[in-house]
Amino acid sequence: MTETRATMTAYVHGEPVEIPATIAGIRATLTEDQVVQFDHEIAHTPALQLARP
Repeated sequence: MTETRATMTAYVHGEPVEIPATIAGIRATLTEDQVVQFDHEIAHTPALQLARP
């Protein structure tokens, strides 16, 4: 079975970049230090500021 990963397009300096569309997917791409920072930011981000489909 082929696994499909959710992605979305973000724009960096006006150029489209495909990135993971889940928190778990984003975390999987980060270094250990970045995961610590990311988890802190996610834990303190108001739920209404998180994107909704």
